[in-house]
Amino acid sequence: MSASAHSIERHVLLVVNESADGDVLRDAIGDGPITVMVVAPALNSKIRHWISDDGTARHDAAARLDGALAELRGVGIDAAGEVGDYEPLQAIHDALRAFDADEVVIISPAHHRAGVRADLAECVMGRFGLPVAQLDVAKPQRAPVMAQRQYLATAA
Repeated sequence: MSASAHSIERHVLLVVNESADGDVLRDAIGDGPITVMVVAPALNSKIRHWISDDGTARHDAAARLDGALAELRGVGIDAAGEVGDYEPLQAIHDALRAFDADEVVIISPAHHRAGVRADLAECVMGRFGLPVAQLDVAKPQRAPVMAQRQYLATAA
């Protein structure tokens, strides 16, 4: 493989449905020349969304976004980001309108969290035809972050 093939910049959309530290985020998005866009969906229940009670969800999403951007900067990765729709699939769709991603990396809670679909990675892959990696993170009290990454092939 030529040297120029190694220098092709990847465009990664990083979806933070859960907080994770910089090393976990760096491992999730990989090495090499990279441009990263972070989207933090304003996770909310449908009922709270319908009654326009999204203040807490947007605040929590902004905190996840700020945390992810700071963690990425801490490991030498510059990124931009935004708070997204309450429904992660719509937040991803909106972000992809402005950011031409080559792949999507989803950081999700290891345990069910309101607003996060268990099959989100498969839905993203099927709808957008992009490679998707999902990293499930758990934050047990007083224990280091544990992570499990699942690789999914591009939809055929």
